[in-house]
Amino acid sequence: MNPETRFWNKLREHVKDIGGLPIKIAGGLYQQSGLPDALVILAGNVNFIELKAIEKLPANPWAIVFDLRRRLTPLQRTTLETIHRAGGRAWLGLHVHKPASTMFLPFPVFDELYRAGTILTVGWLGTTGLARQIAINEEAALKTVLAGPYP
Repeated sequence: MNPETRFWNKLREHVKDIGGLPIKIAGGLYQQSGLPDALVILAGNVNFIELKAIEKLPANPWAIVFDLRRRLTPLQRTTLETIHRAGGRAWLGLHVHKPASTMFLPFPVFDELYRAGTILTVGWLGTTGLARQIAINEEAALKTVLAGPYP
């Protein structure tokens, strides 16, 4: 099973545990291109999430973990921007399986990083205060992010 599928399975399980409705937006021949991977409805909030995941962190603190311009297509970015501008909650969910760590970047934050060509390294992931970083199995933290204030 690929890392993004495993990320979705964990997210789905924990969203259900806290009373939310997780919906996988499956790609297909007749589906509009660029749609986010998941839709999560929680505490009256509708969240669109593009899921990106890797198996484990490299040992080198300067190793590239997520190159946003390579991992997020221009069409995916534009779709999330359209959702955000329409008043929706658009997120980029980044997940590392080992050690387990998940980060949800709201559109205004990840778009700034994307436009700047920021490459997320192991060190950056460990020190950033820009994103809401949680362990995916912490239901209270997950609820705070996806049901809490959105920029």
